[in-house]
Amino acid sequence: MKLFSWIKRRSLIKKGLKLLNNGKYKEAMKYFDKTIKIDPNHAIGWYNKGVCLINLKKYKKALTCFNKALKLNPNLAQAWHNKGAALDDLGRYDEALECYEKSLKINPKDYKTWYNKGITLDELKRYDEALECYEKSLKINPKDYKTWYNKGIVLKELKRYDEALECYEKA
Repeated sequence: MKLFSWIKRRSLIKKGLKLLNNGKYKEAMKYFDKTIKIDPNHAIGWYNKGVCLINLKKYKKALTCFNKALKLNPNLAQAWHNKGAALDDLGRYDEALECYEKSLKINPKDYKTWYNKGITLDELKRYDEALECYEKSLKINPKDYKTWYNKGIVLKELKRYDEALECYEKA
């Protein structure tokens, strides 16, 4: 019986991810809901449902899902990352920074988390710290045009115009 349940959950997650990756968030969420119904302790099911909700701009509901996923598995770096993104979108920047820190402790090579942390610090006008995050992000992925662009914005705020221009050219 357990093997059947495992196979069923795996199949549901796989179908849900395919829809999620194609931007069909409401449809994908149905598969993650079925997974959670079969196994309420399925951290990945809760996480993926949260990803659907964040893409549907239902940030508070997404937070609930990420919290459940993290309660079940506190080592899900992407759940910390996405919880931070949801908090960012709600304007809860200090809490978002805490989540990004937890994500980076688990996976310090995630350039997207460094980027998001930089965006949040930029929002808080903590430009030197934001710049540091963008530089760490670019060390991991030097081709990310969004990071180059945002690094340029921060350098402009710091009145380092020549360096900002170089970043814009690389973006």
